[in-house]
Amino acid sequence: MKVKICGIRSRQEALRVGEFQPDALGILVGFDPQIAPNNISEEMARDVVQASRELPYNVDTFLLTNKQDADTNIAYSKRIGNSHIQLLGDVSVNDVGVIRYEMPDLGIVKVIHVTGYEAVGLAQEYDDCDAVSALLLDSRIGYHKRGGTGQTHDWTISAEIARRSKKPVWLAGGLRTYNVRSAIETVRPYGVDVETGVQNPDGSKNYDMIKEFVSNSRP
Repeated sequence: MKVKICGIRSRQEALRVGEFQPDALGILVGFDPQIAPNNISEEMARDVVQASRELPYNVDTFLLTNKQDADTNIAYSKRIGNSHIQLLGDVSVNDVGVIRYEMPDLGIVKVIHVTGYEAVGLAQEYDDCDAVSALLLDSRIGYHKRGGTGQTHDWTISAEIARRSKKPVWLAGGLRTYNVRSAIETVRPYGVDVETGVQNPDGSKNYDMIKEFVSNSRP
């Protein structure tokens, strides 16, 4: 089971989290900090990517953006050097294709917000897009809070998407040390993604919880 720890905010945090050998680190750039407190500058994001390359094993770096256009997402990725981009919002299939054309080696992960059964059809649309590398299923609160909600969604819908998908499916949304095994058994995803579920009240990463989350995800 693949594990991604999201919301990495510094080089030091990346190196510390890397001690628990997650498969991927997530960094947020370009968000309103009031909506996404883990948002960091491009310079800090580059530092996180560089730190990931210093770890004694291979770890992917996922850049999370809520930008809708291909050009901005391409520019971010070229400047930051991330291995994957995680696209939130209403990025069109056409724009996903433009990103793939400009950056053929970039992993492109499209977020699907599971707010109801309509997510199955939306997931199918991006699953059919050759430019998409993987899907990530997440929760959403309102229009602006797209990810990092700390809330679960209907895992039975996510399980159907994962069953139908031809591509790897990541599961996010309200995962914690105590429910990640149940989530994995229900959805059977390719990987699990956690952000707020392994944080202290002040937003800093709780390394004991990260260690437990990784361990519980990999029986």
